[in-house]
Parts: sequence; C-alpha cells; structure tokens
Amino acid sequence: MACLIRQSKMRLPFAGERLVCRHGLNAFPPFGVSLLVNGAFVPPHSPPSPSVPPRAVTLISLLLASSLTVMAAATLGPALPQIEQAFAGTPHVGLLTRLVLTVTAIFIVIGSPLAGMIVDRYGRKHLLLIALLLYALAGTSGLYLDSLPMLLVGRAVLGLTVACVLTASTTLIADLYAGPERAKALGRQSAFLGAGGVVLLLLGGSLAEIGWRLPFSVYFASLAVFALVWWFVPEPSRVSSSKGDTQDAKWPVGMVTLIMLLVFISQAAFYLWPAQLPFYLAQRFDAGGAAAGLAVAVSSGTGALASFFYRHVRARLSDLAVVALAYGLMGTANLLLSQAGSYPAVLAVMIVGGAGVGLMFPTASNWMTNTVPEALLGRSVGLVSASIFSGHFISPFISQPVMERVGFARGYELFSYGLMALSLVVLIAAVTGGRRALVQS
Repeated sequence: MACLIRQSKMRLPFAGERLVCRHGLNAFPPFGVSLLVNGAFVPPHSPPSPSVPPRAVTLISLLLASSLTVMAAATLGPALPQIEQAFAGTPHVGLLTRLVLTVTAIFIVIGSPLAGMIVDRYGRKHLLLIALLLYALAGTSGLYLDSLPMLLVGRAVLGLTVACVLTASTTLIADLYAGPERAKALGRQSAFLGAGGVVLLLLGGSLAEIGWRLPFSVYFASLAVFALVWWFVPEPSRVSSSKGDTQDAKWPVGMVTLIMLLVFISQAAFYLWPAQLPFYLAQRFDAGGAAAGLAVAVSSGTGALASFFYRHVRARLSDLAVVALAYGLMGTANLLLSQAGSYPAVLAVMIVGGAGVGLMFPTASNWMTNTVPEALLGRSVGLVSASIFSGHFISPFISQPVMERVGFARGYELFSYGLMALSLVVLIAAVTGGRRALVQS
C-alpha cells in the first residue's frame, strides 16, 4: 500500500502521525496511526455524518438507556453481605451470593451477539423498547422471590434484557454520529455510565442499610426511560439499507479478536472492586454497605470524568496506548488498595482506578465501531458487550480462590502486578506498531 505520511507531531504511538492513503477509507491504518482525508480525521468504514444533527434530547434518552446497564450490578453490590446473611443456610452461599452480582453478566454475554444480529437485521428501536419493559419486570424480581436459586434466575433474565438495551442504544449512537463526533458521543455515554454508577451505588448502599430487598426497587426506573425512547429516539433510515449488505460485509477478524481480549481483561480486573471490595472493607475497617457503595461510587465518578475527556485523550494517543494507560492506572490502584491503612485512603485509591476504567469503556466501543463495516455495527457492539460482561462473570471465579487463599490485601497486590505487566506489554505493542506503520508506509 503506497501511502504518504504527514507528521504533524513526531511522537509514537500518539495520533500525531496522520496517514493519508490513496486507497480510501477501506484501508485500515495500523496502531497509532489516524486516517486523514481532506485534512480531517475519518475512521475507516465509518458512515458519513448525518446531514441533520440529532437533537440533544435524543442523545440524552440513549445515554439514560445505556446507564441502566450499570444498574444491573452497581445497585446490588453494597447489599451482597446482607444477601449472604439472609440465605446463610444455602449450600455454597458465598459463591452464589457473588453470582447474584455476576450471573447477569453471563446472560449478557449470551444475549449480546443475538441482540446484535437482531438490530442489524430488523432495526434498533423496537428491540430497545421491548427490552426496557422486560428490564423492569426482571430487575424487580428480588422484591418478591424468597430463594437464592430463584433470585439467580431473575438475574439471568435481567441479563438478557441488559444485552438488548446496551447493544441497541450503543448501535443507535454509532448510527447517529461519525468520526470525532462519535468518539465524543461514546465518551459521554461512558460518562453517563460512570455518573449513573455513582448515584446508584450510593442509593444502593443506603437502601441496603435498611434491607437487602430495597435496592431491587430501583429497576423501575427503566419505565421512565421507555417513555423517553418512545417519543424522542428515531429509527435510523440507514438500517433498512444495510440489510442487503450484511451477507457481503467482511469481518476484520484479527483486530476484532484483539479488541475483545483487551476489553475482557480490563473488565475482569475492574470487577475485583464490586465483587470483593465490600467484603474487604468489612473485614479490614468494619465498614458497612454504604461505605462500600461510596468507595465504588468514587471510582465511577472519576471514571465518568475520564470518559468525558476521552476524545481529548484519543486525539493524542492510539487505541493501544489508551489501553496501556488504563491497565496501568488500574494496576496502580490495586497495589495502593492492598496497602491502604484507612478508609479515606481507600477512597483516594479508587480515584486512580476509576480513571482507568473510565478510559476503557469508550475506547472499546469507539475502536470496534470504527473497525467494522457499517452493516456489522450492531453485531460488533454486541461483541464488545459480550467481552465486557464475560469479564464481569469470570472475575469472581478467578478472584475468589485467590482471596480465600492469600487474603484480600495480598490478593489485590498480586492482581496489581499482573495488570502492570500487561500494561507494559500493550505499551510496547503500541510503540512498535506505530513505528512499523511509519516504516512500512
């Protein structure tokens, strides 16, 4: 491929190396290199920007719908110790209690690719509306179910609805925005997820202090979002035109696999906090559900800020470099958490970790949707969702044996070393990939 490199900044793997390629938008640039067409950044396979910008209320409706996915887990995290006590006679209650938080994730993994196929073939809005109604029904099941196994069934159904909500809402955002505006919108989506996590974790912690069932009532919020989507979110016209192209569209298998793997690792690491932190704080500082909720809420708040400024970070760093930064921040947070001597110190540590998590969410969606053809947008978003929540589901199976064997402090320390090592590996790949792009071009 004959290409010309215009270097506005000599930094690698930063996005200052701009690639102008005569082969057009289908020539995907290597790591650390941005595509420049007529002086402006245009991601490969990205559709043209809509001639009429979406209304603000449309984006807000989709952002609120996306934030419901945080509710699937964040609301119940602080209540896990109380749930474990309520079902103390149930065999394997320790593991099953943590699965209350994470069984939702495995059904999101199962449902997300299916939801992606549906939105690509039949449209986005109708699936989103149906899922919002079922979300309220399944999410509130904890208000009336009286056994831990049945509670897990309700959480499993909730996972299927979350898969549809997240896939449909993210695909709609990708439909309505392109290029830098898409990065900006997806950054705001992740910021909403983080901000929603702050509110829901604090609310869940406060309700958990009253009773473990009360946090389940928060899931009725999806009914209000249903009304907003019904009135203010259109079905993009491009969906119908893409149906005939789905059979011919080509998957960039290698890149898609890489993105899914990196996202999976980051989310398995992230869930060390919601799944284990309440127990760590209770053991080390005799802290209750509200304190655990506040700690994870702090990470969500800083994650929201990091996501809000994601487009500025992405303008300077390649996708791989952003991932390396996120891994490094999360690893540093786990190391500091293992050494924390007071509850305020834990809150300070969560600021660092939250920034890493906040960068990963928009990176995953933006990188994936800019990589695949338009006809595969829904399925690509489904794969990102599957990667995110498979990490959530697997995390307790990895962390629980470690925590039981070596203790919480030592366990967080060991996981921090793994994340820091991965950060270094990814950073090396980003640097060498960017240099290779310049040499080969």
